[in-house]
Amino acid sequence: MPDDVTGYSSRDIATQVRCDARYAIQDLWLIERFKAYGKRVKYEGMDGSETAAWLLSNRENFYALDLNQIEPRRERNAFSFYRNILLSYDFSLDGTFQNDSGLSASVLGEFTSRADTIGVDIGSTRTRQGKRHFRVFDTFESLGIKTPEGLCKNFNRVTPKSKLPDKSYTSRTNRLFPSTGALRMHNLIEDFLVQNETGNLGGEKDDWKTAHMTDTMTFTTKTKGDLSPSTSFNAEGTGWRLASLGLTSKNYRLDVHTIIIDLSLSSKPSTIVTDKYGRLALPGAEPLIETGNRNLDRAKEDNFRDDFRRLSTIVTDK
Repeated sequence: MPDDVTGYSSRDIATQVRCDARYAIQDLWLIERFKAYGKRVKYEGMDGSETAAWLLSNRENFYALDLNQIEPRRERNAFSFYRNILLSYDFSLDGTFQNDSGLSASVLGEFTSRADTIGVDIGSTRTRQGKRHFRVFDTFESLGIKTPEGLCKNFNRVTPKSKLPDKSYTSRTNRLFPSTGALRMHNLIEDFLVQNETGNLGGEKDDWKTAHMTDTMTFTTKTKGDLSPSTSFNAEGTGWRLASLGLTSKNYRLDVHTIIIDLSLSSKPSTIVTDKYGRLALPGAEPLIETGNRNLDRAKEDNFRDDFRRLSTIVTDK
């Protein structure tokens, strides 16, 4: 699994992605909108610019934000319109490790009338493969407002035995294992909001009234290491003796992390209830989650067809 080499568990990877989305939501849905409205909007005695500054002064202030206190009603509705945008994540984390080890030796026998050589080669191959798949669901409000800031400050509060002593959200990319770093969620969420407001964004087939956008990210990391020490012996005399000895150790690891992220805005308003940790509560969230599952399933089917066509093209070209 990922924590074998990265120190990040599958939960850590999901939390990093969710926190990346969380800060993008806060910046694009709330901060920028408060700034844009300026003096046209009031929140507990502050205008839009002052509210934005208050939120940015401490990210924990988002947890205290109550959209129902925004005035006037027209501007409040502009904020509330996006509160139930659903973020659906599909994580497939696949890791394969292979170790080839061997021992080679040659024995030389020299006699008065002849010389004989016997070679010995012994080896073994060990392969270990692990795959984990799971889905996570958030809304703009549940993740951007209702989730405590502590989610992104200390991943180890849930797994204190982690191999890494201090894991928190990072805004940096990780070139070796990209899924443990920032994934440019800001770009996806910004495109969704802009397309929905200016580009007639819609859905597919029966869900055409549900605006949605899906990104699929596949990260492949290959690592390998070879060690092949050997030695030769020169000895005089007759009879059998060891002439050479060699060891081989080859290690190969392949990590493939596929993350599908879908944003969907249903045309049917619904009331979503969350607990104090920002988790979606049933039954109010069921219709949204059903939509998210359909979109993720459709994305996986599309990805499979694309991969199949790509493979067919490669085979045909050869």
